[in-house]
Amino acid sequence: MNSNGELTRAHTHLLKQLFGFLPSASLRCIVELDIPDLIHNHGKPMTLSEIIRELSITNPIKTRCLGSILRILAHSGIIEQESVGCGGDEMQVAYSLTPSSRLLLKEQNLNIRQFIMFSMGNIMVAPWMLLSQWLQNDVSSAFETYHGMSFWDFTIEQPNFSKLFNEAMTVDSRLTAEAIIDECKTMFVGLTSVVDVGGGTGTMATMIVKNFSNIKCKVFDLPHVVAGLQNSENIEFIGGDMFDAIPHAQVVLLKWVLHDWSDEKCVRILKKCKEAILNDDEKGGKLMIIEMVKGEEDEANYPLHLAMDVQMSAYVNGKERSEKEWSELFFVVGFTTYKITPLSGLKSLIEVYP
Repeated sequence: MNSNGELTRAHTHLLKQLFGFLPSASLRCIVELDIPDLIHNHGKPMTLSEIIRELSITNPIKTRCLGSILRILAHSGIIEQESVGCGGDEMQVAYSLTPSSRLLLKEQNLNIRQFIMFSMGNIMVAPWMLLSQWLQNDVSSAFETYHGMSFWDFTIEQPNFSKLFNEAMTVDSRLTAEAIIDECKTMFVGLTSVVDVGGGTGTMATMIVKNFSNIKCKVFDLPHVVAGLQNSENIEFIGGDMFDAIPHAQVVLLKWVLHDWSDEKCVRILKKCKEAILNDDEKGGKLMIIEMVKGEEDEANYPLHLAMDVQMSAYVNGKERSEKEWSELFFVVGFTTYKITPLSGLKSLIEVYP
């Protein structure tokens, strides 16, 4: 380091990285306190004094801390900050909602509250602290290093965690289904049957049959996930293991499934998908994959691509993949061609043909 200025800048840079978790922690905080709902129900921008009065917070240290938390989220673009008059010449900072924070409202059908509580809960956060230990031990994942069992075994052993995980995935399915139906509607025209592999409680299937009444959907997931779920006219829930066999259908749908698994296990899954398509009576079968396609050309989202890649690697031995990595998997299994359609946000729809 050549100067005190350079040393100070380096120190400041490291401090920013060190406290980079605070926006996430602040996000969890306002969800738990229902602050977005307070602001929404207030009907106009809400000052800090109005918020703390609603929350019955009286300790001055805590009220000042909450003010800083709200400013952190305003700086991150989660909420809006503005100055409002409070009588005379006095001005106070008031907070209103943005499109992002509206996704935190309880009454909003497409809200991601449960996804935040899952991602920022102690069970998921604690293993991050053991990344260095995991990188040098013989345990398969950082999650197992901390909890003593794999993520998937943990979901079986801990029903409450499994419920939260399924609720978080349901939230993601709702948002993804909206994007798919809105942006890729023509890709479902003429289809007769779809099997949603890893389809959970049927959120994606419900959206498909709502918009395409001629399609019959099978929701295929582990037996404990679909246990007790009721079939309907166009939706059938089937328990099983995708590594053993997948029910036949014209289209096999995989949404955020393959990034959970290694290349070797993805090859096994893709082989079962191909068998399910080729053994179906309907012609024109294909595989539809909804996943992230990692790429440095997406400058705005590439840091998030990398963060997701670290999480998939450290928690479930999976990975996020580039187009080259996806194509290598498809061709190893014997698929002939594929087409990638980027969706709004992080994901793409990948159509793969046998």
